[in-house]
Amino acid sequence: MSHLKNVLRLVGCCLEFEQPVMVYEYVEGISVSYLLFRKGNHDDDQTRKLLLSWGNRLQIANEVASAIVFLHTEFTTPIIFKDLNPSNVIIDQNSGVGKILDFSLSISLPPGKLEVVKDIISRNGCLAPEYAISGIVTQKADVYSFGVVLLQLLTGEKMSTLNIEDPEYI
Repeated sequence: MSHLKNVLRLVGCCLEFEQPVMVYEYVEGISVSYLLFRKGNHDDDQTRKLLLSWGNRLQIANEVASAIVFLHTEFTTPIIFKDLNPSNVIIDQNSGVGKILDFSLSISLPPGKLEVVKDIISRNGCLAPEYAISGIVTQKADVYSFGVVLLQLLTGEKMSTLNIEDPEYI
């Protein structure tokens, strides 16, 4: 399997259970969600300011985009991450590289297909409206989620929960 520094490396898996168990490389890091939204002591604030400079925010956005492009293009069947949000992006404390993690909701598109119908599952406010309404998942869902993550990186604000069935928000 190809590898990109912005995607945690799969070390192994066990298929003996109803839900496959996946083991990924260990990375000591801090989530972008923690950096953006957690209010802490003075030392935390100094670290947060350093790690979230405008240059670092741009680097994080570029690394997340590279990871999504990698998942969508480097395999015979594209992988849709489906759960891109600031909690699933960490900054490796050793290398400073942004990495996506937690592939528990990701899916691989069937050969020759551009979409798949899946149960609507999301743990964040970054869910693409067309997926939320129809249950149809395409690579565009990851692009939408990336846009939400980018907005959060730029503003430092959490996404409020919207009524996604309201046509005003589609």
